[in-house]
Amino acid sequence: MDGWIREMGLAVRALARQPGFSAVAVVTLALGIGANTAIFSVIDGALLRPLPYEDPDGIVYLSDGHNDFGGGGIDQSLPNLLDLRAGSRLLVSSAVFTFGSGNLATEDRPERVRILLTSSEFLDVLGISPRIGRDLTSENDVSGSAAVALLTAEAWQARFGSDPDIVGRTTTLDAAPLEVIGVLPAGFTFPGSPDLIMPLRHIGKEHPRGNRLYHAVARMAPGVQVEAVRAELQSIFAGLVEEYPDANTGWFAWADPVSDFVIGARGRSLFLFAGAVGLVLLIACVNVANLLLVRADGRSREFALRFALGGRRAALVPLFVAEGLVLSLLGGLAGIVTAYWGVDALVAFFGTAIPRSQQIHLSGTALAFGTVVSVVVGVAVGLLPILRVNQIQLLENLKEGSRGSAGRRSRLGRALVVTEVALAVLIVSGAGLLTKSVRQIQEVDLGVATPEQVMTFQISLPSARYDADGAAARFYQTLLERIEGIPGVASAATTNRLPLLGGYNTTVFPTVADPDRNARFVSIRAVTPAFFETVGVPLLSGRWLTPAEFDDPESTSVLINQTLARQLFPNEDPLGQMVGPGWAEGGLRVVGVVGDIRGRNATRPAPPAFFFSANTSDERERGLLIRSRGPDPYLLLPTIREVLADLDGDVPLYSVRTLAEIADTNLGTRRLAMSLFSVFAGLALLLGSVGIYGVMSFTVAQRFQEMGVRLALGAERRSIFALVLAGAAQLALPGIVIGLLLALASARVLSGLLYEVGTQDPATYLVVSLVLIAVAAGASFLPAYRATRVNPVDSMRDG
Repeated sequence: MDGWIREMGLAVRALARQPGFSAVAVVTLALGIGANTAIFSVIDGALLRPLPYEDPDGIVYLSDGHNDFGGGGIDQSLPNLLDLRAGSRLLVSSAVFTFGSGNLATEDRPERVRILLTSSEFLDVLGISPRIGRDLTSENDVSGSAAVALLTAEAWQARFGSDPDIVGRTTTLDAAPLEVIGVLPAGFTFPGSPDLIMPLRHIGKEHPRGNRLYHAVARMAPGVQVEAVRAELQSIFAGLVEEYPDANTGWFAWADPVSDFVIGARGRSLFLFAGAVGLVLLIACVNVANLLLVRADGRSREFALRFALGGRRAALVPLFVAEGLVLSLLGGLAGIVTAYWGVDALVAFFGTAIPRSQQIHLSGTALAFGTVVSVVVGVAVGLLPILRVNQIQLLENLKEGSRGSAGRRSRLGRALVVTEVALAVLIVSGAGLLTKSVRQIQEVDLGVATPEQVMTFQISLPSARYDADGAAARFYQTLLERIEGIPGVASAATTNRLPLLGGYNTTVFPTVADPDRNARFVSIRAVTPAFFETVGVPLLSGRWLTPAEFDDPESTSVLINQTLARQLFPNEDPLGQMVGPGWAEGGLRVVGVVGDIRGRNATRPAPPAFFFSANTSDERERGLLIRSRGPDPYLLLPTIREVLADLDGDVPLYSVRTLAEIADTNLGTRRLAMSLFSVFAGLALLLGSVGIYGVMSFTVAQRFQEMGVRLALGAERRSIFALVLAGAAQLALPGIVIGLLLALASARVLSGLLYEVGTQDPATYLVVSLVLIAVAAGASFLPAYRATRVNPVDSMRDG
């Protein structure tokens, strides 16, 4: 140990005498180690850290699937869930849940909170006990029972100041009393990031079997596998299809590990980023190894003297490893600081696209990972120069007093630079494919005009004050009139479902003339008159609804979109046709066909949609859309808040964003992938250019005398410049070819993130090749320029 400490001290002093070299090496490693530590922190928090449940591998998420959509993940009906639970022998317990929200009273004004509505078995299935207070009981499941709630630890702290006497306290939710019965333990996580858990209060209510509004989690019996549960549930569900064909034909039951539900596909894509950032670290290591090779070449006379005095090659191992460790540990320390900022930046910019983002931080595990990586990298880059130390050759060179063969000495360094370029091409190609894919999606016609000028938000009126017939409709009508009077507002409207957010209201939507002719998964939208003007949806045929039709609760006139028209009336004129949703006795008449609006996933065709008047609707929760006359609709927000507060100061607006921001958020994983790959590509290009620069500088230094002779014999300086650039091309072109072959072979791992871009897209690979050629030319420009400034007389004297 004392020997290693001494070697480390000598290495520190030796590297301190070359601050430029040391700084470049440390910064290079800091970038590679920092990026890897940051991504590891994200993966550790999102994927590797066990879910905070008891035996999470024994819990499954139950959902429905449909033949038109392949796998599961669709909401279930409550009667079906209860029948599946009653018939299963492989599930020992289960709980039904759905998501909601409400206006929770605070000292200032009500805040919108996220609510998880569950049956009383929920926490028991997950194996969680309240931190303080009690759990839900079966009495809380009964319809009409008192409203109670458990708070998450975060909501308890943020909204109630961690009040130790919170249990038993009564607050107000949606203008009605709510008793707090407990607080969940810190670290509780579940999709939707709920603030409260409240009872579903489903017992005693009527639940139509065709209404799919719920989800379920269940605990499997010991030793049971998910595949066995799927088979059993599908067998039970087959009987439900026979018994209730209208509600269940085309459907099937499904089960997934609860981790798939909590983490989702977006989390699994993080492993792809880990592979990319691992390549960045490899490039950094290759770069530093190359720098150390160049440094070792400059010390060849020192090593030759060591061998002449009886030293052995093995005696150099501690020297090289110590220098590699000093560089990597300093780089690792700087990398950890970089990772700290990087993790915060990732969560800040991409938190909505990363599962469990609230639990992601630079943990002790991540610090240990960074330390281990630093040590491994230090040993690896430190040992590589040993390959270049040839004892016999060095002794011969010492006797001859020559520099030796520059070509032979630089062969390994050139191979490393070719490797750097190839890896850079691999990463940049991935970034190019993803960037082109995102641009392709952004060019999709969403069916919305100038979405950046349309601000949206949600409002939910408390049932305690807006339960009377027409009360909600009157409130929204007054609100819209007041908002339309604000200077700068072009138009305003409400709807039960905002554009670009997807979802559907009914699974079967038939025609009256032929009930067997129907559309599936139709979005039924209740809108106010200015909706189509505000969103920018065109009328394709027929006419708009008249003001009288909007205000008449008995009106049977409706509008449908182009997709629904094609599905219901493929070879007929839809105008005048009667459609028959289950709630419309006698059917409704189509008077107009409007343009399509894309759903949450812009890469899929627009969903079928049906529009009717919201003017007479008693629906209390609505989305509002405000089209601004100017480019920034957020300038209208303060005045809109004042108008709302004047009408009802206890009603907050929430989820404020423009339609453009909704569309941008919908890109989710694709935008995360594009952004991270672009950052990694930038690092790869930077490190690759440093590598090319280092080798070309070394080559020019080794050929200093040769350049002088060429100039003395009459060679033009531009030919010397071209000679150095040609040497850079000999490094870049093989690396580009190898990198393109690697990219073509591995691009299929990105296929799930691409849209209308092939994994072998020639334009992308051509641009990537040109970028790498430009980087190589730029990196070799300064060494080439220096070569043209060689003084022939000085080069002869030095020789």
